[in-house]
Amino acid sequence: MKPLLVLCVVCTLVVLCVSMTAEQKLKNCNDVRAAYSSKGFNVNDVPNKGVNARE
Repeated sequence: MKPLLVLCVVCTLVVLCVSMTAEQKLKNCNDVRAAYSSKGFNVNDVPNKGVNARE
């Protein structure tokens, strides 16, 4: 019974850690525009909408 409990706790912690790192990677358009602008790109050259990576 004890190994099963430990396994459940470990699996829960792994899922929580993965979900937290995924949330940190999400950026909205304003964050991306600010990042481009801070790198020295002209505001007019920054994409206005998302670009599909599969195209």
